[in-house]
Amino acid sequence: MHVTCCYLTWDDGPQDAVVRAVRDALGRRDRLRIVPVRGNPREAARECVDAETPFTIVLGGDVVPFPGAIRAMVRHFALRVLLNPRCYKCDYRVRDPMTGNAYPGHLAIYRTDALAQVGRVDVPTAPMPTEYRAAVFGFQSIQSDRVHGELVYPSMRAVYRTWFWARIRYRLGFYKAPIPCATEHIFLWNNGGGHDSCHLYAAAGVRDADALRPRVEAVTCDYLGTIGSHLTFDPIRDEPTLCAALGIAPRQQPMPQRRAA
Repeated sequence: MHVTCCYLTWDDGPQDAVVRAVRDALGRRDRLRIVPVRGNPREAARECVDAETPFTIVLGGDVVPFPGAIRAMVRHFALRVLLNPRCYKCDYRVRDPMTGNAYPGHLAIYRTDALAQVGRVDVPTAPMPTEYRAAVFGFQSIQSDRVHGELVYPSMRAVYRTWFWARIRYRLGFYKAPIPCATEHIFLWNNGGGHDSCHLYAAAGVRDADALRPRVEAVTCDYLGTIGSHLTFDPIRDEPTLCAALGIAPRQQPMPQRRAA
């Protein structure tokens, strides 16, 4: 079975580590498609739907797949489709190095023929109502507990955006695994671990998402939230703003100028 791998990229552009890992995992007749989102997930969704292979894999949030993960996903999904012809999508989990936990919503495989009928891809970084449309056509999605990749963060903006949308999708019921609240990220920041600045930006994203009640569905994918709209995404310059917004005291030493992996 052949697969088209659609790698969704945002304003940070494609990451070399992701592109290299995907290309190493693909076969000669498989395809890699780099899909720039640029604030328009609907256009990106159309590109993902337009594939010429039986299966389509969508990577979002800069996921580096583990060696052999793509082949394992295809084998596992092909078997599930054989057992349940109504199955059109399977979500897999990816590990987040900041928390050590694995979350769904960043890596999924689809039946391309079913996508042609459903007409949309549930872009991992923004909620889109695909489950209802799939049910209309008699399809259903499944989730797997298998971990097939790891998240990488090309910038502090990517950290904020990833956790902002993860929290929104958790509140909307797209995520089954619990997403850490802002307090949990602040706790991890206070206890070090080499990800100080990342945890503050993650906490800001979660806090902004929690402040959206009740009109969370009306948020567009380029919205940065109340805190995020005042950030420069430079750890040293943003520390006073982040600490004031999160209600915590600044540290004696400034946050390290850590560059996201």
